Amino acid sequence: HYDLSNDFFKLMLDDTMMYSSAVFENAEDDLHSAQKRKIQNLAQKLRIKPGAKVLEIGSGWGAMAIYLAKEMQCDVTTVTLSNEQKELCHERFKLENIEEKIDILLKDYRDIEGTFDAIISIEMFEAVGAEYFDAFFTKCESLLKPSGVLAMQVITIPDQRYKAYSQSTDFIQKYIFPGGHLPSVSKVLEITTQHTRLNLIHMEEFAEDYAKTLRVWDENFSAKLPEVKALGFDEYFIRMWKMYLNYCEA
Repeated sequence: HYDLSNDFFKLMLDDTMMYSSAVFENAEDDLHSAQKRKIQNLAQKLRIKPGAKVLEIGSGWGAMAIYLAKEMQCDVTTVTLSNEQKELCHERFKLENIEEKIDILLKDYRDIEGTFDAIISIEMFEAVGAEYFDAFFTKCESLLKPSGVLAMQVITIPDQRYKAYSQSTDFIQKYIFPGGHLPSVSKVLEITTQHTRLNLIHMEEFAEDYAKTLRVWDENFSAKLPEVKALGFDEYFIRMWKMYLNYCEA
């Protein structure tokens, strides 16, 4: 999914290249401002000081790592499974002159070693798979210093629908994110309670912001269909991609 091409995602996303929900302040807020606000909000939740060692699980296209290294003065290790993302991250880190502050690794999170003051993961957990939820949290716990914070942005499914959802395959799982699985809040708490000593200290919900983010992505995508086609994507893909954006917004 993430290796469709960097050029494709540039057509749809804003300049941060964040492929996750933004946080809007008001109706007039544009996507770029809302994404920058989201990055800042999440970084502040880590409760870190300059010089802290931070692990990012799921690099995306580097915006979070850049902010942590540049604005928060942290030493960042960020991991991805996407060659396309790693390539663009390298370019962006070089442009920002912060290569020395960031290590980007093409690596599975389960293979990471060391200890960190904080861990951040933005809309990556949805790709872990239900059978690996416990592995994810136990690994994070083992990598965190005793006083460390794990901050996550996750798309969840309502607790009331989780059981039925878990027993079927929806459009997103079949066509967009094979192997993807959305947790419910109760499921996350059940796993962390049974398998770790991690405690939930803060949670906030911003589903309407996610819907608006998807709406803007769809507007950007629809406005640039000639460029999308020029990259080699056909009508079938375009219909499927619009269905994905509209389905998730709804």
